[in-house]
Amino acid sequence: MEIKKTENGIVVTPDQASIEVVASYVEETLEKSEVTMRDSYKINIALDELYSNIVRYSGASEAKVSCVVDEHTVTLHLQDNGVPFDPTGTACGRGTDWWTRYFSGKKADVQDDVLL
Repeated sequence: MEIKKTENGIVVTPDQASIEVVASYVEETLEKSEVTMRDSYKINIALDELYSNIVRYSGASEAKVSCVVDEHTVTLHLQDNGVPFDPTGTACGRGTDWWTRYFSGKKADVQDDVLL
């Protein structure tokens, strides 16, 4: 597996093996800052869902991942060259359903900020 480090993050081939590489990159970035364990956990949940969808569904040959931490904000950016997600499609798995409800402000399967 080829991993390219860039000024802003990493570039990888999205496959099963790269999931751990991407998670490690983000975790190392968060550890270098003062991100709390609780916030790091939440970020890792989002990362797992987003990057796993790239690996499983996009058909991409390349994924760019960056994680930038400043005083009050963590910015996680994932970009791939695969097939775009179609939010109007009929497929609605647990992840899509959870994110749809989360971003629409409706209560999802969350208890004490933990995805169930």
